[in-house]
Amino acid sequence: MDFPNIVEKSFLIENKENLNLQGNGTKNDPIIIDEKANIPVNLIFKTDDLYIFIKNTNIGFVVFDKCKNITIEDSIVLTLKMKSCQNITVQNNIIKDIKNYYGFNIIVENNRIHSFSNVHKFVVWVLIISVITGISLLILSYILDMYILRNLTLYTVAFGAVIFFYEFSVKKTRRFIDKKFKNNDFSRDNIERFNYENYSDNGINRLENEFQDKE
Repeated sequence: MDFPNIVEKSFLIENKENLNLQGNGTKNDPIIIDEKANIPVNLIFKTDDLYIFIKNTNIGFVVFDKCKNITIEDSIVLTLKMKSCQNITVQNNIIKDIKNYYGFNIIVENNRIHSFSNVHKFVVWVLIISVITGISLLILSYILDMYILRNLTLYTVAFGAVIFFYEFSVKKTRRFIDKKFKNNDFSRDNIERFNYENYSDNGINRLENEFQDKE
C-alpha cells in the first residue's frame, strides 16, 4: 500500500501495518516514517495529536495542518509549512523553505536552511512601519506647510530600506531572525533539485493550491 498525498490520523492508525510502519502513535512509541516507507514526494499531514517521527526521507512539499507531536529530522525537504501546530520539532535537516503559521512550541534547530526571507518578520514590519510613517509625515508636511516633515519622510523611509536591504544582502545574518530560527545554518546556495516531476515548482504549487482550496 502506498501513502496518499493527504495523510489523516484515522488512515495512519488503520493502515500502519499495511504501510510497514513501526510504532503505535503514542509518546513512548511514535509511528516511524523513514526511508523504507514508500511515501510520495508531496504530503499533507492531518494527523491531529498522533505522535510521528519522520527521519531519513526526501520530501518535496510537506504541510503539517493542525498537527501535534511530530518530529522530522535527518531529511531533505524543499518546502515545509506548519499551520496551527503544536509540539513540532524540526532538526538536522536540509530545507529550502520553511514557514510557520500560528504555531505553538515549535522547535527549529540545527538545520541548513536555504531560503529564510520568511523568518525575517521583524525586518518586514520595520519596512512597513517606515513606509506608513513616511507617507503620514509627507501628508502632514503639506497640510501644515512644514518642509522639515518632508525631510523626516525621506529619513524614515531610508532607514527602513537600509535595514531591509542590509539584512537580505548579508550572508548568514541572524540579527532580526525570530528566536526559534536562530540555531540554524543559513545559506544562499540553491538546494539541489531531484529528478522527479513532482519536485518541480509546478508540482509543488499544484498540491499547495489543492491544500489551500480545502481550507
